[in-house]
Amino acid sequence: MAAFGFGHHKYPSRALRGHVSGQGNDEIRLLRLHPRGKEPKVAVELVIQELGGTMAHPYRALSYTWGASLADTALEVNSVIYTPTRNLYDALWHISGSIHEFVLLWVDATCIDQSNEAEVSQQIGLMRQTYEGATETII
Repeated sequence: MAAFGFGHHKYPSRALRGHVSGQGNDEIRLLRLHPRGKEPKVAVELVIQELGGTMAHPYRALSYTWGASLADTALEVNSVIYTPTRNLYDALWHISGSIHEFVLLWVDATCIDQSNEAEVSQQIGLMRQTYEGATETII
């Protein structure tokens, strides 16, 4: 089984523009989760959205315990294999089975490039704004 995250693959999204300014120039990534219906797999992709002001697309924040165990099933994110933790996979599986159209989720483990220390630091500085901008937080 691969390590948590994208392993040796390049993170499947461009760098985020951010100033930690609170002026609406900061970007976040969102995970677009598609309805699963009777499909046997979870379908997701990363999209970028400007944070603050009028959000182009409403999103929900997902708050969960990362956990130590990896999911048995990897996801494909923007054509790159991603191995989530078991807890994240289970949450995405549950949510995708209960929706009828795609939803946008902010999920820290996936929406922040965890291998990029500068981005992690910048995004942590936006965390309060990110949670406040969500229409709801799923716990």
